[in-house]
Amino acid sequence: EEVYVFTPKGDLLNFPEGAGVIDFAYRVHSEVGHHCAGARVNGRMVPLRTPLKNGDIVEIVTAKNHSPSKDWLKFVKTVKARSKIRQWIKTQERERSISLGREMLDKAFRKEKLNFTTLSKTEKMGETVAALGLKTLDDLVANVGYGKTTPVQVLRPFTAKPEVESLSPLPPGEG
Repeated sequence: EEVYVFTPKGDLLNFPEGAGVIDFAYRVHSEVGHHCAGARVNGRMVPLRTPLKNGDIVEIVTAKNHSPSKDWLKFVKTVKARSKIRQWIKTQERERSISLGREMLDKAFRKEKLNFTTLSKTEKMGETVAALGLKTLDDLVANVGYGKTTPVQVLRPFTAKPEVESLSPLPPGEG
C-alpha cells in the first residue's frame, strides 16, 4: 500500500502506492512542486507521470518559469499535491479574470467618457460593490472577468440621471 523513496540527501519518505514525482516535489515544498520541470529517478531523467517504486532516489529539477498544469491532477495521488495544484490554478484564473474584467470595465467607462480607475476609488463604487453582494473591488472586477457581472451593471450607477421633480405646469384649475 505504501512506497518508500529517498531524497538525494538520503532522507526516507513514504507515499501512497501509485504516487509519482510530482507528489514527491510537493512533499518537499510547495514552491518546488509549483516549479517542477522534470525529475531524476536513480540518476535518470524521467517523465513527470513516472510512478515511484520502493528504494528510488528522487531528485526534482525546477525552473522559475515552469508552473503546474491541470493535467497533473490526472496523475497525482496525494491530497497535498492535488490541493496545492488546484489552489495555484484557481489563483491564476482569478488573476486572469481580474485583468480581463479591468479591461472590460475600462472600455465600458471610456465609452461613457468616464475613468474607471478614478471612479473605482469613490464611495459610489463601494456602494456599487456592496449592492452587487460583493466584498471588494477586486471581487467585482473578477466577477466581470468571469462573466458573472456585466460592465453595464457596474456602469449604471455612474450614468443614471438623477431623478428631477416634474416641471410640468400645474393641473388646470390650480394656480
